[in-house]
Amino acid sequence: MNPTVSYFMLLGGMLVAYIEFIRPGLVVPGVTGGIVAMWGLSRLLASGLDWESVGVFLVGALLLVCQAWLWKARGPGRWFRWDRVIGGVGVVGMWWGSAHLVKMPLRVDPQAAEIGVVLFAIVTVPLLAAAFRSRRNKLLA
Repeated sequence: MNPTVSYFMLLGGMLVAYIEFIRPGLVVPGVTGGIVAMWGLSRLLASGLDWESVGVFLVGALLLVCQAWLWKARGPGRWFRWDRVIGGVGVVGMWWGSAHLVKMPLRVDPQAAEIGVVLFAIVTVPLLAAAFRSRRNKLLA
């Protein structure tokens, strides 16, 4: 199987599983997302993962989580905010890790990796920021 298809199965499965986090109790999106993500991950493992790129990908994802955590307490707008810098570095790290995820003969298409990472960041960061914000409000109440 093409590594680009496996990569999109992994990301798509994770995004479908987010529906389970938004609407708890719906079993089908969580199970379907988990199965599709694991299937994509197993196909990427069969293609031969480059573990250094996996590390860069995970650091980029961690930086996106940090951006969401900083984004929850956004004050009045300034032209420079650290959350934007951290999120930008996270997106670039995830893109580079995605583009080099599989070893040499087969690669994930860099343009497809860019589209996947940007869509993943657009969905993930606001959802995580809302979750962090609601947790903070729940603790204050």
